[in-house]
Amino acid sequence: MIRKPSVTRCLLVAALAATAAGGARAAAARSGEIAATSIGPRLGFGLGPDQVVLGGQVTLGAFHPDWTFSPILEIGFGDHQTVVTLDFDAYYHLYLSDSDWRPYVGGGLSLDNFNFDREPPFPHESETNAGLNFVVGTSIPTGSSPPMFVELRLGVGDIPNLRAMFGLNFPLRK
Repeated sequence: MIRKPSVTRCLLVAALAATAAGGARAAAARSGEIAATSIGPRLGFGLGPDQVVLGGQVTLGAFHPDWTFSPILEIGFGDHQTVVTLDFDAYYHLYLSDSDWRPYVGGGLSLDNFNFDREPPFPHESETNAGLNFVVGTSIPTGSSPPMFVELRLGVGDIPNLRAMFGLNFPLRK
């Protein structure tokens, strides 16, 4: 079982990073540098291990109209283990003629901490692994609501094999 201090620290770091990124957005956008453009929750399921996954992401853009960078924090529960994942992904966004949908492809580095549930008297076990993600997804326009997205993540290495995710991207104020 994952220890609460570890989860609390990860969430605190993610919240501080999102706050700092949001505050710097306007200045960065004026200078053409990387700026936080949206933030939002993620929910989905994973296979290998079989888990329910929840988390959040910050989308960084403004440096190029077709590219974004997205640090992601996810926590997976199930299959007798808890997995805390920190992903650093880059996405290339495609355009579809006569459509507001924005498919994207990309990938990046994944750092995953596996905490294995063991019955007493066995000791707690955990391990941290790194791998690569390959991602395909699409942004779904929703009118006046925050844009949604769906994506499929394929993990290579000693990380979760497959994750199907759904989420929202709340635009950050200028």
